[in-house]
Amino acid sequence: VPDDRVESPADPSAGGAGGAVQGARFDSFLASESGVRRLRNGWAVAPALDADAALDSVVAAGDYLLAHQAKDGRYDYVVRGPGGVRGPGYNYPRHAGTTWFLARLAARTGERRFYEAARRGLAFLEAATIRLGDGRAVVRDPRRDDGRAWVGTTALALLAATALAEPRPVADSWAALLVTAVDDRGAVRGELDEASGRFPPQALNPYGQGQVTLALAARGRAGDPAAAAAALRAGDFLDGAYAPGAAGRLVVLDEHWACLAASALADLHRGVLRGWGPCRGYLAANAGRTPTPGSPLAMPAGPAGGLAEAVVAAALLDPDGPWRDRALRFGQHFLDSQYRPADAALLPAPRALVGGYRDSPWALDVRIDAVQHIGCALLGIDELLRGERREGSRP
Repeated sequence: VPDDRVESPADPSAGGAGGAVQGARFDSFLASESGVRRLRNGWAVAPALDADAALDSVVAAGDYLLAHQAKDGRYDYVVRGPGGVRGPGYNYPRHAGTTWFLARLAARTGERRFYEAARRGLAFLEAATIRLGDGRAVVRDPRRDDGRAWVGTTALALLAATALAEPRPVADSWAALLVTAVDDRGAVRGELDEASGRFPPQALNPYGQGQVTLALAARGRAGDPAAAAAALRAGDFLDGAYAPGAAGRLVVLDEHWACLAASALADLHRGVLRGWGPCRGYLAANAGRTPTPGSPLAMPAGPAGGLAEAVVAAALLDPDGPWRDRALRFGQHFLDSQYRPADAALLPAPRALVGGYRDSPWALDVRIDAVQHIGCALLGIDELLRGERREGSRP
């Protein structure tokens, strides 16, 4: 296929900078009993990104999770590609985040199967919850043997329960715990001592600060005044002592949660931006990480999911800013990275992989956290393209 967009590499010996030249793109075709399929980079060609394609992709991702969820709510943490065999390991924070995605998808689509899956995921988290005897409760990771619990898991569990919008008494206890995790300055203390029910002195807790602020803002938006007050205090800390000068330098390795918290805080407090400083710093530090859809050397899709969520949140918060085009490039990249029914002839066990997102043409596993982050980003892209807000589309 002639392609004028192919860039010639620079020739260091000639001091050249390269430029647009006549080139070629090679696509392949696969003939099977089901017909002839066009492939690109070895996989079925994805549809062009639009709102319907984004939503269809998210629904397929949700069905992938349903195919890998046990009756007790546990997911297959990783599925090996291309064989479709379940891999080892588990991660409780990522279980909670995946359940939050399913709850948002249920709210967006109204589909009963996604509500039921989110309920099963929450039941698994409730079974891992310990009550502290003072109205608070925390999700305990049974893999830890140090007597402590990380509050980020409870924050993600609360996000799932809040998105599901159903009465769940344990959610009140999770929220009560998170309120006490925010100190008078607005700093989130991320590790709870289970025996005493207290938070030991801690340094900054980057993931916990963003996740707890986000969960409390969502809970406050749902009508909990104590959660709302703690969320606003935590948001002020994000813009203050947490990361002074954050817009000009990278403070932590990954702070996309601050962007999601900023989105929820803007809803909570009449459009006033809080937590935007660390978000801007994170986006500026990762400005060069933007995918080139269709490229065989595109950035891995799985690790890009969290960054894409941040870019999408910025695009929705600042419609006139520079974020929209970048968000849509992520969206097309994710569609290109999804296993599709048309890939069945290439897969020993297609039902085990269809709907999941592979990292790249050469890294074929699917993990639940990649499905969560990519799915949540695409929910926001769906809103971005439709130009109207839908339930579940934002954090």
